[in-house]
Parts: sequence; structure tokens; C-alpha cells
Amino acid sequence: MAERAPSYGGQAVIEGVVMRGPRFAAMSVRAPDGEIVTLVKKAEMPSQRGGVFRWPIVRGALSFIDSLSLGIEMLVKSAEISMPEQEAPSKASVNIAVAAGGLIAVGLFVALPAYAAPFILNALRLSGRVYTSLVELM
Repeated sequence: MAERAPSYGGQAVIEGVVMRGPRFAAMSVRAPDGEIVTLVKKAEMPSQRGGVFRWPIVRGALSFIDSLSLGIEMLVKSAEISMPEQEAPSKASVNIAVAAGGLIAVGLFVALPAYAAPFILNALRLSGRVYTSLVELM
């Protein structure tokens, strides 16, 4: 059986880009003087630890959290490099912003459709699980 090719992913940051591979993440950012600053960080996936971390639900949740935290960390570092004259945000303010963003996303894309679906179905004189699911997906 042929060995599977490693997967790579990327993310745009302020004045730069982040690329992530199976073992490392690298970020290149343009500094105000035009110089390209490159940072490399060891970033192994949680699923490489083995055991419970390889279970599908656990692996997905941990990979999501790991990718989110790496992305936020790199975004903050890119802001520090590309805009050094501005004060860097504190870790607490970044955490509050992420939590608020998550709550807003859940509210807009989960709670609001679930709350509005019965009103829309009544207005359209429709009933049933299929229609409810379709309205919630819109």
C-alpha cells in the first residue's frame, strides 16, 4: 500500500500567511520596513499522541481547538510584527473576543434558526420534521 501524502493547510494573517504541516507551522509576515519575518513552530496534531486522542469525536474536537488556538496565536503575532507601534492585546481580551464570537455564531446559526422555524412554518402552513429541518438549514 502506498504511503499517504501529508496534508498541508494555510491561513491568511495580517500582512502574511501561515502554513501548517503534520509537524510544524510556519508564518511569514511583512514588517513595516519591508523585511519578511518568518517564524517556525512545532505544531503536532493531537491525534498523533495515540490512545483516546485517536477516537473520531475526540480527535475532531481536539483538532478544531488546536487549529483555532494556533490560528489566533499566529494572528496576534502577525499583528505585533506588522504593526509594532500599536499595543498588543492581552491574552484575556483575546479570550473574551473569541468567546463572544463563538456565542454570537451559535446564536445566529443555531439558536435563531431553531427559534424562528416554528413561526416560519406556521406562516407557510407547513408541518413535519422534514420542513422543520429545511427551514432551520436556510
